[in-house]
Amino acid sequence: MEDYYVILGITRSATLEEIKKKYRELAKQYHPDKNSSNPNSLEFFKKIQAAYETLSDAGKRAAYDLQQKEPSNTVHQAKPNDILTEAFRSAGMWAGFGLWIVSLLEKRINKE
Repeated sequence: MEDYYVILGITRSATLEEIKKKYRELAKQYHPDKNSSNPNSLEFFKKIQAAYETLSDAGKRAAYDLQQKEPSNTVHQAKPNDILTEAFRSAGMWAGFGLWIVSLLEKRINKE
C-alpha cells in the first residue's frame, strides 16, 4: 500500500488545513486536463484524490494510520480498547488522561 502522506508531501502530524492546501496545490498541478501530454498524470491524480479522501476524513485517517502501523503479513482484530488507545494517543495534551481512562476500562473489562 502506498503512503498517502508521501504522495501528498505532508507530515503525519499535518492538520486538516495543511492537507487541503497541499491537495489543492497538487490537484491543480497534476490535473489531467492540464497534462494531457503526460499519460502518468491521470494515475498520479487518482493517487492524490485517494490520499485526500482518506486523510481528510478523521475516521478514515485513524483507520489508515492504524493499518500502516500493523505488519502487513498479520491479521489483526481490533479490540475496542485498541481503538480508544490509538484515539487518545493522537489527541495531544489529552493523551495521558485518555490512556488512563482506557487502562481503567481495560481493567474493568478483564474483571468481567
